[in-house]
Amino acid sequence: MKFKTLVAAIFITLSQSTLASKITVSTFNINALVPLLETSRVERICDEIKRSQSDVIFLQEVWVREYREILKDCNFPYSLDIDTGVGLYKRVESGSIGSTVLRTISSLLSVFISPGLGYDSGLMILSKFPFEQNQVYSKLEFQVNGNEDSFWDGEIAVMKGAVGVVINIRGKKVFLATTHLVANYGKEKYTKQRIDQLKQLKLWIKEHSRGLPSIVGGDFNFATRGSIQLKIWQEIREKVWPKSVYTEVQDKFLQDTHPEGVLDRIFGVNGATPLTGSLVFNKNADSLSDHLGFQTTFKITK
Repeated sequence: MKFKTLVAAIFITLSQSTLASKITVSTFNINALVPLLETSRVERICDEIKRSQSDVIFLQEVWVREYREILKDCNFPYSLDIDTGVGLYKRVESGSIGSTVLRTISSLLSVFISPGLGYDSGLMILSKFPFEQNQVYSKLEFQVNGNEDSFWDGEIAVMKGAVGVVINIRGKKVFLATTHLVANYGKEKYTKQRIDQLKQLKLWIKEHSRGLPSIVGGDFNFATRGSIQLKIWQEIREKVWPKSVYTEVQDKFLQDTHPEGVLDRIFGVNGATPLTGSLVFNKNADSLSDHLGFQTTFKITK
């Protein structure tokens, strides 16, 4: 082999190795609840996604089936959408909801709203990389989520949890998962539930990632600044993911608009290390959501 050919081959090999070891992931809670009325906003989100430099996008609160169909058609060739639209109804059928009022509401919803509003996890994953062949998609349903006495906060009506899939990045396998934990509602009402959900999420990731480098992102609903939740979050992180790393962008925009900190995060576990992070999708005054989108580039070291 000639010297120039050898050098070229080495360069190509190193370049491919470098490319294979990096992946850019975004997470965004789109805050889309009402069927039909917010279609134009979801279409604008789709336009932003089409311009995205991310390889993978985690989405939360895509409760509405019509919106999921829009988001599947945003120039990402692979999408994970395993919602079946049975969140509240499944709870009623299983007997976990005993309230006559809630059972009646469930019946009314099944007649008048169910075709558009799914009441399931609201979680999706969009990817430019293919899903691993013969991969069984993974879905977690949290054991506790809301309570019957607080139906109108919406938590009992949905099936919050996580969805996951293994992708193939030029020969390297990476486990991806997006999640959405129960919200706070300002009174630390569901703090214990959120802690229990985080622990359940850890076990689920361990089981389904099978030791692969893993990237987990979504709406964790833990504030990070100026709140009692900060101490709780730090303590739980030490217990749940002591060896994980995560990115969180802090700038003037966040300080002005989110004084308690952000609720959305992206973690790397088992050899997925974040290199850079930035805000995406929601940086201008024409807000696409009440959440912030994050984008993180990871180096896969395993």
